Amino acid sequence: MKTFVEGGGRALFLLDTPLRLGESEPPSDNEDLIKLLADWGVTPNKDLALDLSGVGQLFRLGPEVPFIVGYESHPITEPLTRVPTAYPLARTLDTKSTGKAALSKLVATTEASVATTSISARGAVDPTKGKKGPLTLAVAGTLSGSQQGRFVVVGTSRAAQNSITGSRSLGNRDLMVNIVNWLSSDEDLIPSGRRLPKIVR
Repeated sequence: MKTFVEGGGRALFLLDTPLRLGESEPPSDNEDLIKLLADWGVTPNKDLALDLSGVGQLFRLGPEVPFIVGYESHPITEPLTRVPTAYPLARTLDTKSTGKAALSKLVATTEASVATTSISARGAVDPTKGKKGPLTLAVAGTLSGSQQGRFVVVGTSRAAQNSITGSRSLGNRDLMVNIVNWLSSDEDLIPSGRRLPKIVR
């Protein structure tokens, strides 16, 4: 993967939290992949992002599904201005300039969020403990050098699952298509905007 991307390849990484959620076994981190991403300046944290703003309740989403309506400036997210997207059971990402990649944060929670590293056997969490928001959930990077490899890291694979991308009220499908187009250097295929969904209270 290192040779491929640094040689001009393109890659999308969808990384789930390694924390145990309920009775199911958590996915184990590929430590070599985590080390490679850190070498490019992106460190996936072993935590779970909780959205405490309550805005997601309009879509019947709990705090374990961060609900985003504001984005960082980037060709991937520019068309999504004021279009909501959801990130179920997401881990957070830290970024640090290493000189190997130019990084752009794509998605971040509001200050009304927290990253928890502890979940009880019954699935309970203490929202007063953990790193406070804003919390980064998605990052795009372009490697330096003549080959210009590109990559995107998202802190949950569930942002691309059918139940989320198929929702007309959310912009996750547009987000994923924009990511693929950007990775393919087909920015001309990224639309200039999208009609806002109607929110029914």
